[in-house]
Amino acid sequence: MNKFKLFFLSVLFPILIYSQKYELGEVSVDELLEKTHKNDTSAVACKLFEIGKTYFTYKSNSGFSLVTEVNVKIKIYKKEGLEWANKVVNHSIGDVEEKVMFSKAVTYNLENGKIVKTKASSESEFKEKINEYWGSRKLVMPNVKVGSIVEYKYELTSPYIYKMDQWKFQDKIPVNYSEFTNSIPEYLFYNTYTRGFYFIQNDSEIKQKTLSYTTNVGLASMSFNETINKYFLKDLPAIKEESYSNSMENYISSIEFELASTRFPNDGLKQFTESWESVAESINKNKYFGEELNKTEYFEEDLKRLIGNKQLNEKEKIALVFEFVKNRYVWNKNNSIYTDKGVKKAYQEKTGNVAEINFTLIAMLRKLGISASPILISTRNKPINLYPSKAAYNYVICGVEFLNDIIFLDATDKYAAMDVLPLRALNENGRIIRSTGSNANIIITPDKAATNIITIETKISEDSKLFGKITENLSKNLGLNFRIKYNEMSLDSYLDNVEKKVPGLEISNYSVKNKDKVEEPIIEEYDYVYNSDIEIVSGKMYIKPLMFFGLKENPFKEESRTLPIDFVYPFNESYNVVFEIPKGYVVEQLPKQIKLATEENELAFSYLYEVKGNTIVFNVKFDVNLALFPSDYYDVIRPVFNDVFLKMNEKIVLKKQ
Repeated sequence: MNKFKLFFLSVLFPILIYSQKYELGEVSVDELLEKTHKNDTSAVACKLFEIGKTYFTYKSNSGFSLVTEVNVKIKIYKKEGLEWANKVVNHSIGDVEEKVMFSKAVTYNLENGKIVKTKASSESEFKEKINEYWGSRKLVMPNVKVGSIVEYKYELTSPYIYKMDQWKFQDKIPVNYSEFTNSIPEYLFYNTYTRGFYFIQNDSEIKQKTLSYTTNVGLASMSFNETINKYFLKDLPAIKEESYSNSMENYISSIEFELASTRFPNDGLKQFTESWESVAESINKNKYFGEELNKTEYFEEDLKRLIGNKQLNEKEKIALVFEFVKNRYVWNKNNSIYTDKGVKKAYQEKTGNVAEINFTLIAMLRKLGISASPILISTRNKPINLYPSKAAYNYVICGVEFLNDIIFLDATDKYAAMDVLPLRALNENGRIIRSTGSNANIIITPDKAATNIITIETKISEDSKLFGKITENLSKNLGLNFRIKYNEMSLDSYLDNVEKKVPGLEISNYSVKNKDKVEEPIIEEYDYVYNSDIEIVSGKMYIKPLMFFGLKENPFKEESRTLPIDFVYPFNESYNVVFEIPKGYVVEQLPKQIKLATEENELAFSYLYEVKGNTIVFNVKFDVNLALFPSDYYDVIRPVFNDVFLKMNEKIVLKKQ
């Protein structure tokens, strides 16, 4: 099976621009009377249009700046769509602050057959500091109700010419028309990249431009050629989440720009395009990365006490240090490839960001002569970068090269085992930076399946309830998921939560083994009484052997699929059911036995059983042996999951003798 290619460059070709005008200030009665979207009656709101343009200004003391102007017009169809009337624009507040300004903000309503305009005031705008580097400006439109149309303009002025903002043509609501134009001086060269599944239409022309600016001696001007690129799409559907997919930002139709080079007068050609190798080298040289990673004095005494005179092999040392670091720190939930307060202070305070915690783990292992290295990754909620950039990475883990393999470690999660990363970190690829300075791309998706082995002993009571004993054995990521959920609450709360999710289930004599031994599988054992999934009709019993286990529905209901199918990690489920036939009954009907598998065993399912005297022993197995499938594999996955769902919910029939 060919590996799915997530992104592609759109074919850009010139066509005639749509002649329709898209301007603020023009709202019709028909638009206000519109009750539903023309192509999507379920839409809560719609962008009637969103028009953006980016151009350059010039000042003698600071050079070129980027100005982005955006005009937006939105129709509200349902109460759930009211939030679309508000707009938040994030902006840099670093050394030189980006400026944001809203204008032309109006809400339109139809009252007694007349169009009523409500203009936004200064009280409709709010400022917020997100962190040391980022702030936001928020516009809250007035007098918005179902049926309203809102429109506004915002302008973002930035000194950072390398950071032309991404333009998203598509959104979570339908977009009738989206257009973006950039005007680029002949001195600047940008690479263009696209995401999504729509061919972005394009028109381009070259014009001469003259910019006036003020100098110390008076007014001056410059003339140059600029390339004007217009990109546009029409009638875009809402981007909708599909089951088993990662960040939707990866698939929204959009366009991005990378500053490739500059050639200013009297300045020569300067290249900015990087490779992943050069990006990694640059990150390693950053003082909040490389320098912090090489510090050791703050933990050396603790490391000596930890190891002492113990006779340990390398694997045992790795495990001991990993447990020490996990249990020393409380992760502050901040993601970064760079330290914030520094490894020494974080160690003393016993709390830090992901870099501070995992840098300590790496440094300790290196001090013991173990080949440990940082691995840069992008978390699952972050879109994958289309081109090499330091901004591509926002998380760092530890990789130990051991016996021609790499062991992945993340000490931010005290319930994680060796080579078992938390869900947020499982995003396919990472880049390892070794102490020698070399770096390489590596696959971090698990190749070994997490397992769930369930043993069920079932009998039928005199009052027609199922009862017996259940044992569950959970390994790897399934064990990690259990530990996180289990340790978030008290035992009573946990069991109450389980019983609420499974109506008719009563649990007693509950026990769990290895909840703190993260390298061992979780083993749950409990007695149960269950008064569902058994029907008695005309003296016959209809019983589902897997009871409340297995698929509750086929998660793949749609006829077709656009996005790849991402299970995050491979998994194997195994059900061993020993069902005791009650006295006075015999088997009238059993499900058909089945074994199926895809050509390369990516998916496999078997439903087998054997009747032994007054018991039926079921052996059911469902294996998903790949974490990621391309969307064109959907026609295989969907029917397999449907067969699994139907078979897991099939009932046996018992009749009286």
